[in-house]
Amino acid sequence: AYPALQLTLTDDANRELVSRAILPREYREPAAISRGIEAGGEAGLTLHFDTGEVRATGYRLYLFYPA
Repeated sequence: AYPALQLTLTDDANRELVSRAILPREYREPAAISRGIEAGGEAGLTLHFDTGEVRATGYRLYLFYPA
């Protein structure tokens, strides 16, 4: 299964500025989601987003499976 992604943008002191959960349906097509990722496989992805006025200098990315 494809995981959800928790993306947090941080400042110079690693403090959270903004955070957002991104669900598989937001970064994969339905057919790919239903196939999932093969055991031991990899899946590349590219996300484009606008940070607006946020002046982030770092980030944290966690993968998780919602309950």
